[in-house]
Amino acid sequence: MKRFIIIFSLIVILAGTANALNLGEINNPLPTITVVYPESVTITGYALSNSSGYNKAIILDPASNDPNNKSFKYQVTELLIEDNYLFGITARDKHGNSNLSEYTFNIKILPLSITLIEPALGYSPTSPSTVTFRTERAVKCRYSVDLDVVFDSSTDFDLTNTLYHNITAYDFNIPTLPPDKKRTFYVKCNDTYRAGEISSNNFDLYLDNTKPIILQNLPLLTS
Repeated sequence: MKRFIIIFSLIVILAGTANALNLGEINNPLPTITVVYPESVTITGYALSNSSGYNKAIILDPASNDPNNKSFKYQVTELLIEDNYLFGITARDKHGNSNLSEYTFNIKILPLSITLIEPALGYSPTSPSTVTFRTERAVKCRYSVDLDVVFDSSTDFDLTNTLYHNITAYDFNIPTLPPDKKRTFYVKCNDTYRAGEISSNNFDLYLDNTKPIILQNLPLLTS
């Protein structure tokens, strides 16, 4: 029984082997694994485990049903932290031949990125104002304004522990604004997927509540 496995854009063509084959490094903590056989088979078992031997949640994707029973797509349903993983799958063909195939890969989580979503371009026309940041993983974030302090001393967002981190009504405190009406936000996030690493970024937000006016002493009509 020959087979090959595709994980993300990585394609590995294999012949039968008794040893687990290493698929390399993956940066997605929610990987999808697709196994394709050259013949119709019945899958009798599959599992994903970490380096400590604990099973991780993985399911057969119901949207990937192959009527020929050659292609099988599996979706990891819990975020994987940085670690080495073993995926095993057992298939039986129509003649009763059964084979266990095992593959290893390691998860390497890239450093967290933090981006400003709202106000657009960092300019708010009102105070109070909604302020929203986004991360590509659901982590806990905190912030400080005009003073860069450590994570534990920073202020909690009204909403966090998701991909979005929100202040529902930030008050620019207009009487204390500098002439450029700028507040600098220091955002820090505890990235539990990189062993609690504190990722940070800072953003300049401006209050622009000045109405547009026509310049004076200029001709309004020309002949």
